[in-house]
Amino acid sequence: MTRVEISRTKKLKRKAFIKSCIKNLCKKFLKLIGIAFLICAGILAHLYLWVGASNQNHERIENILKEDKFYDQYNREHVQ
Repeated sequence: MTRVEISRTKKLKRKAFIKSCIKNLCKKFLKLIGIAFLICAGILAHLYLWVGASNQNHERIENILKEDKFYDQYNREHVQ
């Protein structure tokens, strides 16, 4: 092999190596972005349910403190 052929093969190997590194980095980056998105979606869903439950509890306590007759009658029929 001549020097030109050797340098060409080295250049081609280097290009192939760089291409594979970039491809692997892109895969890892997209995987990381996907996992981060799923974690964020889970946190938002958890917060949404938590706020809804606290609002519902707050309304229930307000009705008890106001001594709402309808609320009291409904609880007597359905809770026991």
